[in-house]
Amino acid sequence: MSTSYSNKKAKPSPSPSSFNTGAVSHPSHTRISGENGHAQISRAELSDDLLFLFDKSVRGVSFSEVSSLTTSLLTSATTLSDITDIFLLAFQTRWSRGGKGEKLIFYQLLNILYSNLPSATLSVLDLLPHFGYWKDPMLLLKECCNTNKLSDDASLDLLKAKCYTMYATQLEKDHAELLSSKAASPPRNPNLTFVAKFAPSENKEFDKLFNCVGPIACLMYPPDNETKKTKLASIKKYRQTCTALRAGLEVPEVKECCGKFSEINFERVTSLCMNRKMKSFLNEKLRDSKMQNGEYEETGDRFPENEDRVEARKHLLELILKKGSVKGKDLFPHELVENCQKGGYGGLSTGVKAVINAQWIAMRENVIKMAEERKKALERKAEEMAEQPPQKPIDLGKVICMADVSGSMSGTPMSVSIAMGILLSEICHPAFRDLVLTFHDNPIFHDLKGCENFIEKCQSLQRAPWGGSTDFEKAFNLILDVIERQKLKQEDIPDLMVVSDMQFNNTSGYGGYGSYGGGGEGSKAWTSASEKIKGAFADLGRKMYGKPFEMPNVIFWNVRSGTAGVPAGSEDEGVVLLSGYSPALMKFVLSGDLMEEVVDIEVDEETGEVREVKRKINPKEALRKMLDDEGLSVLASKAFAVSLCSLESGTILAAYLSIDMGLLFVN
Repeated sequence: MSTSYSNKKAKPSPSPSSFNTGAVSHPSHTRISGENGHAQISRAELSDDLLFLFDKSVRGVSFSEVSSLTTSLLTSATTLSDITDIFLLAFQTRWSRGGKGEKLIFYQLLNILYSNLPSATLSVLDLLPHFGYWKDPMLLLKECCNTNKLSDDASLDLLKAKCYTMYATQLEKDHAELLSSKAASPPRNPNLTFVAKFAPSENKEFDKLFNCVGPIACLMYPPDNETKKTKLASIKKYRQTCTALRAGLEVPEVKECCGKFSEINFERVTSLCMNRKMKSFLNEKLRDSKMQNGEYEETGDRFPENEDRVEARKHLLELILKKGSVKGKDLFPHELVENCQKGGYGGLSTGVKAVINAQWIAMRENVIKMAEERKKALERKAEEMAEQPPQKPIDLGKVICMADVSGSMSGTPMSVSIAMGILLSEICHPAFRDLVLTFHDNPIFHDLKGCENFIEKCQSLQRAPWGGSTDFEKAFNLILDVIERQKLKQEDIPDLMVVSDMQFNNTSGYGGYGSYGGGGEGSKAWTSASEKIKGAFADLGRKMYGKPFEMPNVIFWNVRSGTAGVPAGSEDEGVVLLSGYSPALMKFVLSGDLMEEVVDIEVDEETGEVREVKRKINPKEALRKMLDDEGLSVLASKAFAVSLCSLESGTILAAYLSIDMGLLFVN
């Protein structure tokens, strides 16, 4: 339970009329119309660019939008913690195992940060492999060159030097570890990173772009002189080192090149590699496969006469049968939905189905594991601070997933919505297990209890109507009808997770122009989605029991880029704004962290009376919790406490001209 303190005049209780309309009084009304006419909170009204950037950081967002928001945050920063928050948001965006797992948006953010704060950015680049993988340094270089954001060649050379040094340093450490493991008696398994797997190779993509293999090789094996012959000798040693390390890692590419597929250790194959090479490992053709007809079930139809490939297929399927899963925790759920859809569900072979279902299980179990770890971390923190830990159960309590399948969600957003709906339905409270509400022109509840596995659930939802408009009101009314029909009490009302692009229809009396007594765009009556939900629950409570229902927790999960506004204000209580494709963010919800109450300690200025006022968390506070995640502490802990006592309002950037930003992120 969080606590905040403030000096305030006593606030009057909300009037019945404010509940009735669902409208909230704002100092300025800059509502905008969504694509379908529904009222949205604009960036100006939200008045929190960090939260707005978090919500809009969805795959496909334009560089110009990322640049505009990040630059605005930099120029308006007035404290060192403001700057730290921008770095935290950037790495949370990249964090593959606990954040959004987005690469391109992260590279764009670092590109902008490096252009403005080069010393600080260079000093945190060592964390790239920790939050992402060892290909990130080269991909960051590529992004910086593509957008031409770096002001001069010297800036790019400095960035190159840092990235090359990172590769050289870690390759040397890994090589020493490999030699040490072999020399041990008896020999032991080496503890290696994946740097060798992703280090640049001669005449490949990154070497062609940056001519980088030579400089990295010379850092590892300095040539005796500057002659071409000695440089080539360094490159040869670099190549031999990478080859030895890749063999030590047992990366599948080494076995594939040698035609030794049967020697691949599938327990060590990464999620992404398994997803990309699934059919190769199963010895199945990419196209025109006969596997769906039941032919070649034992051997696969790509090289049915190749005993090595047939044996590899057998090993993979035996592993799935034995363990029930293969690595899948680093996959996005929508990737598995799209794998199901390729060639139609009827075109999937038995082997492919087995791998997809196994990967889904691994991904789902990892989400539950992350949530449990998050909850334990919260309990440790609460114990240290002598506070009460969150009381929400790990099963998320009662929740209904509302999955948007309207026409504006076509493509990847649709797959994300379906995947999140299935995932949430599998890990929520048993009372709402396997239940998904899809909404478009004609919303409908889907009961997936009869489906035996993930693929069957995808097939079931595939048969449901998709497309059309985004009739959120009609979907929402289905939930209200269930509450009224079942005569549910306040404590029985489920929380809501809305997976959507938030482009709801402008329907009569529902968050549109002139709703609830007239007015137009910019008027108080022009209600946002969260305001309408609050008012509707209050109305239903009065109708059923003579007193307003409190709005349940509502999570708006945005899965499409390029939209203009957001469905809730930064201080709307009981609302959380999430975005992106990664299921990792569910850990914050499953742990109960984003559902806990906040206690405001208010002191009445007139009477001096001290009061405790309990309320629900708001979007701004929810983002704060995500940025304060223990997993990001490796970045936050690097921040050096520097006092800027003379700093006044305005931009902090001018002050940085006389401050070495490297001090902010010392090791």
